[in-house]
Amino acid sequence: ILGQAAAPRKLDVPTEEAPFTKAGQAAFDKNIPSYGRRITAPRIGNDPQGMCDPWGVPRMLNGQVAGPHSTLEILVAGFRTFMFSDWHHNFRIVYTDGRKLPNKDEVEPKFNGYSVGSWEGDTFVVKSIGFDERTWLDHNGYPHTEDMQLEERYRKLDADTLELTETITDPEYYSKPFKSDRKIWKLMKGWEKAWRSEEHTSEL
Repeated sequence: ILGQAAAPRKLDVPTEEAPFTKAGQAAFDKNIPSYGRRITAPRIGNDPQGMCDPWGVPRMLNGQVAGPHSTLEILVAGFRTFMFSDWHHNFRIVYTDGRKLPNKDEVEPKFNGYSVGSWEGDTFVVKSIGFDERTWLDHNGYPHTEDMQLEERYRKLDADTLELTETITDPEYYSKPFKSDRKIWKLMKGWEKAWRSEEHTSEL
């Protein structure tokens, strides 16, 4: 189980702006989030969470949640890896049976996309396509299209520390692929295979 740091720890950390295209900037400007750097009262915003939509991926990984619902559990079962988010009780499946990503026209867009995973040395690499464009990348309202491709790279730094970085490729909204800051997770003592974030730096 991986935990998330409290939101205020991230809000004052400067981040490089995403390389928007003209269409991407326009889509970003239309999004009015209820959290993050552009926080607005939910009743006058359009945050998907206000409509009880799932966060989807990658917001499920980037969300700034604190308290008892701030965990993400990773379960390996045969040739599938499950990721359970305690917030909204959402989950995704990463297939690890050697299959390749299908063509985008073969996948119905979903909140969590379609994901396959493989190992590159000591790094677990997850590649995903087929995202529902109603979701956002994070709490700040960064948009994406249904053509977005996401790569996640998970690496254990030591027995108690897990690192995650993400790369977004979405040419309609972003002029080049861009990489997130890293996110560091710490093993939560008292839980079996449980983790707690000490450094939340994955905001896009």
